[in-house]
Amino acid sequence: DAIQVTLAKDPVKERAGDKAIQEALIEIYRRLRPGDPPTVESARQLLQTLFFDPRRYDLGKVGRYKLNRKLGVDAPLGFRTLVQTTGGEFADVKVSRDRKEFTLGLRDGREFTGQMAKVTVRIDGEPADVRKLEKGARVVLGLVPTNKDVLYVISQEGVRHPVTVRDDIVEVVRYLTRLHNEDEGTTVDDIDHLGNRRVRSVGELLQNQFRIGMLRMERVIRERMTIQETQQITPQLLINIRPVVAAIKEFFGSSQLSQFMDQTNPLAELTHKRRLSALGPGGLSRERAGFEVRDVHTSHYGRMCPIETPEGPNIGLISSLATFARVNDLGFIETPYRVVRDGNVTRRTEFLTADQEDRYIIAQANAKIDERGRLVESRVSARHGHEIVLVPPDKV
Repeated sequence: DAIQVTLAKDPVKERAGDKAIQEALIEIYRRLRPGDPPTVESARQLLQTLFFDPRRYDLGKVGRYKLNRKLGVDAPLGFRTLVQTTGGEFADVKVSRDRKEFTLGLRDGREFTGQMAKVTVRIDGEPADVRKLEKGARVVLGLVPTNKDVLYVISQEGVRHPVTVRDDIVEVVRYLTRLHNEDEGTTVDDIDHLGNRRVRSVGELLQNQFRIGMLRMERVIRERMTIQETQQITPQLLINIRPVVAAIKEFFGSSQLSQFMDQTNPLAELTHKRRLSALGPGGLSRERAGFEVRDVHTSHYGRMCPIETPEGPNIGLISSLATFARVNDLGFIETPYRVVRDGNVTRRTEFLTADQEDRYIIAQANAKIDERGRLVESRVSARHGHEIVLVPPDKV
């Protein structure tokens, strides 16, 4: 309703084509840069550098992963909702874990199940393979009925872009509108949840310092190229590695996160290496950190030790990894869980991140089991998100 009212009052809607786009660009520019004289070209340039330039605005692997998860475009793990297809409206699309089968559920209750067939279809004139389901590819799902008269296709673009694309902005606005309307399936993010916090390891911090040094070196090279005569230019005259060396030395010498290792004994050394800090550059300061950041969160279970933290001003800001916790490629902390199937505790373990864990009902580690590995109690004490619940064994 809010969008319809906005569109009804929008004065630009009377005009069509480029004129409307130009007026919209100038209006956006006026809001973002109130004092500057607005022109269409400067407005385009501003938007380009704000969101679409990889050198100025880079989502990176982590940003793209989080955005895709939030907007539900991380297929095949996510469920996508389709509207207005030729044979009715899709309620959801489910893909089995081994990716060999898919189910398309229609809103009228009918379901189609099929194998991942190797069928080539055409989307916007381009041939696409129905089996393309791996993450990062142009994700395509399809159903070919026996009579071959209808083909249901989902196509997802932008799954791998390092910067935002226009589809992302449309999806974000759509999600915010649904959140404003309190639609089912939309949630406000919890900043203290470990699904929204990640570990920046030493390699990443060092990479950032190296990048700063390279940018400084680039600036020096550009300046020298303008001064030197073209005939006399050599790499030795242009390149000065001192900015790179200085940036790395500065990191190891004076960074708040660079410390002498505690080598009292091997255990002290291990403990120091597994320590996590919320302080330092890009993090919090002791003065600004509130009670919520320092507090123990449900997502810390199996990931961060709730007890081992210093007393005094650093309490809750410096903590340690739990015994079996590990950090994945994206920097999120994972913890192992035993898989339970129909009330049977199997020997298979899976490492889950905090946001993956929220989808499951997880029983306590001390739940009673018999010699065959079955949960014996009729109601098992378990955790779902931040709630403690009593559930039957087959729900665990």
